[in-house]
Amino acid sequence: MEAIQNGAVDYLSKPFAPEELLHAVDRCRKQFDLEEENKTLRASTSSSPVYRLDQIVGESSKMDDLRQFIETVAPTDSTVLILGESGTGKELVAGAIHYLSSRKDQNYIRLNCAAIPENLLESELFGHEKGAFTGALRTKAGRVEEADGGTIFLDEIGDMSRPLQAKLLRFLEDGSFTRVGGNEEKRVNVRIIAATNRDIVEAIKENEFREDLYHRLNVMQFRPPPLRDREGDVIMLAEYFLSQNCKNLGRTVLHLSQDAQSKLLSHQWPGNVRELRNVMERASIIEQTDEVQPESLPDFELEARLRASKEGGVSEVGGEIDFELGFSGSVAEFERKIIQTALDQNQYNINCSAEQLKMTRHSLRYRMQQLGLANNTRGGGDSNNE
Repeated sequence: MEAIQNGAVDYLSKPFAPEELLHAVDRCRKQFDLEEENKTLRASTSSSPVYRLDQIVGESSKMDDLRQFIETVAPTDSTVLILGESGTGKELVAGAIHYLSSRKDQNYIRLNCAAIPENLLESELFGHEKGAFTGALRTKAGRVEEADGGTIFLDEIGDMSRPLQAKLLRFLEDGSFTRVGGNEEKRVNVRIIAATNRDIVEAIKENEFREDLYHRLNVMQFRPPPLRDREGDVIMLAEYFLSQNCKNLGRTVLHLSQDAQSKLLSHQWPGNVRELRNVMERASIIEQTDEVQPESLPDFELEARLRASKEGGVSEVGGEIDFELGFSGSVAEFERKIIQTALDQNQYNINCSAEQLKMTRHSLRYRMQQLGLANNTRGGGDSNNE
């Protein structure tokens, strides 16, 4: 019973003929080969979808530069660090780099460092020997061994503990590592792609991330731009997600009404592309007409509060709240003060005002029209000094 619990797959009753032993060993070998082949297939197919460069949608100049940089870096074996806000497409960038590289036919292993408990992450990454800890009933290979010859993507690496960061630093030097509970030094040939949405400089200052590990990872750095900085891409992405969702739902492809487009353009998208994708999925489900109407989109109240809390609010624009205006009126009055202050500070230059407010020119013009500020812009928004 103890042998079966520790992984034995067969047994022989004494006395037995030598042929019985040979047949039993052969069955074990075949089962082992099938299990190993199954692991490899799972790692290379179901757990690793194929990423293509055309999946990174957008026509803004920043996205063109990003795609071109991916094509330049992908064929090399350089270590890559991807920094950026949550929802900007860091995983798409990592996948595109692998599938444009010479390693594309080898395993692409993804590991989310924030999703695995700290005490298990080292075992998951480097593997463990039998008996290394309670529950380690058999030897287990780590993800770096599964990725041998291919690529491993370490997502949310900013949440990795400092002791494990030290072991990862050693691994990055020459590809050597030791399983948990083992003494044998192993070596693999793996390309490392790491990503985090944390402010890495702030993490280093707070002694939560090793500076030497940052420099070792930061050979090639990518910064996917947030959606609010991708002027002109919001509507294109919205239509793209709408088309995909409608096909999945088996309904006629929807398009955005002008009012819906204006509402999308006025939002700041703190959740970036992921937030927009979820909004379009919702709209494709609940919209009953041939065009997406503003009523099928969220009111973005919670998202706006989230954005305001991240930025700490705008202290320059204060004053008492006039509750007689009601909630909507008070919000509109506060927006009017913010925009008016920015316009005054920038001599009514639309470009500079939009940049200060961290919104696009289209969004600023839309809000000005809604708030009755459009006629106050001396020289308009299309003057030469823009």
